[in-house]
Amino acid sequence: MISPLHHVDCVRISVPELDRALIFYHDKLGYEVVWKDEHKIGLLMEDGKTEIVLQDDGETTTDLKVSSVEDTIDFWVKSGGNLLSGPIDIPIGKWAMIQDPWGNQFSILDSTKGIFVTDKDNNIIGMKKE
Repeated sequence: MISPLHHVDCVRISVPELDRALIFYHDKLGYEVVWKDEHKIGLLMEDGKTEIVLQDDGETTTDLKVSSVEDTIDFWVKSGGNLLSGPIDIPIGKWAMIQDPWGNQFSILDSTKGIFVTDKDNNIIGMKKE
């Protein structure tokens, strides 16, 4: 079976101040803001899939996109990896933290509930199915 890990969904970067981080990542580096809420700002990378997510309420980590978090957990554990936490519901679907046999940790998420809909200022105003 082919691995259920599709691609890097985002690299979440912990920052103490969203405004200052936005100046660096958006104004200076040129990444486009695609969504934001009170504690996070999503910026689209050049590949059109991967985001840099600036956050003032979490740890720096890599999120991998999957079709189904629950199916991926089953496949991962049967293959020799570990489930560290989750799955839990998130606004767009489900999330879990997994670990490979060498101790490397990854977040996995699906968008089974949909994707964010934003207003003209990139504020999240709702959801739509993918």
